[in-house]
Amino acid sequence: METNRFNWRSICIGDFVRLKGKTRKGKNRINQHGDVWEVIDEQLTKILLQSLEKTFKDTPGRVAEKDWRWISATEDRDFEVVELIKGEAA
Repeated sequence: METNRFNWRSICIGDFVRLKGKTRKGKNRINQHGDVWEVIDEQLTKILLQSLEKTFKDTPGRVAEKDWRWISATEDRDFEVVELIKGEAA
């Protein structure tokens, strides 16, 4: 199991985290949306993140939207949280 450089329980709604992609999918999402994401919800074993960057979806009208993603606290398959940024954007 990977160990994070910070206490996972110290993450709060409104904080920002820097992600690192572990898989091809994770690396693609970082490339598309950036590596700093805002924490918009938290639960015991996962956090809900929203990208800071808007990107176009493959939908009619092609509206730019932010991406949302759940990240697991223990061994997330696609992402690793490498930095906690308390209450401020990078």
